[in-house]
Amino acid sequence: GKSTKRKSNLAIGEKGLGSKSGFAYGDNFLIRSFQNGTVTLYNAFIDPSQVGQIAKLHSEATAEENGIEIEIPVNERDIWQFKNKAESTFKYFKIPPTVKGNNEYSLPTIKTIFEGSNFKFVEFEDYHAEARAIMGNISYPIDLNAVNWGEDHDLKQVFNRSVLVEFNLGELETSTSREGLEYSNHTQQNIIAKARQIKDECLAEVYSKIANGKSMFEAKKIYIQIFDCYSGYSLSF
Repeated sequence: GKSTKRKSNLAIGEKGLGSKSGFAYGDNFLIRSFQNGTVTLYNAFIDPSQVGQIAKLHSEATAEENGIEIEIPVNERDIWQFKNKAESTFKYFKIPPTVKGNNEYSLPTIKTIFEGSNFKFVEFEDYHAEARAIMGNISYPIDLNAVNWGEDHDLKQVFNRSVLVEFNLGELETSTSREGLEYSNHTQQNIIAKARQIKDECLAEVYSKIANGKSMFEAKKIYIQIFDCYSGYSLSF
């Protein structure tokens, strides 16, 4: 679990497990390292004593640019599951990776209803209402009941619809598996602070639009338009 990223919020990662994640699926995977005109092939494997090892297999000249390639053998019956997981993960990436070799792969459409400085109220193609925290491109569902809202309980309504919220690296603590959040005091306070900021931005937008009405009738028309649009996505707060 050693990592050089432990004390920095400048890069994704810190737990030292990502490079071994191939072992979550199988007992071996291949690594090709392209560096300064040489490509070196390694085999990462679990030995008979159940310890992870890396063995150098081959090295030769190459014209490829510097980079890394990881090759994980996948059972044919699992390809569908890999495709689905890739789609659900990459749809939140600001710059999604290029996926080749699977003609059925496509990212679901996310329609933005309203957005602010670091949040979007959205409508999913495959509808499901869910608030998600995005940190380092990875999305995490926000469990509203795991947050101690205290006197700010009304802010819970901000996350009652489909909303994507950007957090800076280090603002949230995550589980080792990267599948969810660790609801420490640090994480909870940052979620509450973000909810407050979203509420303030949304209300400022509403006030600004209504103020543009030249008469009470126009102001009421604007009010109805706003809440017709937002009512299903959350401006109930």
